Amino acid sequence: MTWKNDALQHAKDCLPNESCGLVIKVDGKTQYKSCENISSKPELSFVINPLQWAEIEDSENELIAVVHSHPEGDIKPSDTDLKSCNDLGLDFYICSPTRGDWYNFSPTTTS
Repeated sequence: MTWKNDALQHAKDCLPNESCGLVIKVDGKTQYKSCENISSKPELSFVINPLQWAEIEDSENELIAVVHSHPEGDIKPSDTDLKSCNDLGLDFYICSPTRGDWYNFSPTTTS
């Protein structure tokens, strides 16, 4: 099973809310770590529980990407998604739990 399968299942389990999690590399293998969405409006946005983020970041595993779902509508990134991607300097993946499709994007640099 791939990390995307795990992330997609987490997204389905979180419906009707957005899911969120982190992709990490553990002993050379890529894994998905589900996180709690602590947004005040989890059906519209996500905020990864900072304690979970810190625990994952403090481990000796490599943090690779942020994952979240868009339960309804388009999986293209919002302006907030794009800003967060750039601010964090991490790849982002968005999935649709109902359609099973994915959208990924990377930080951009501006001069």
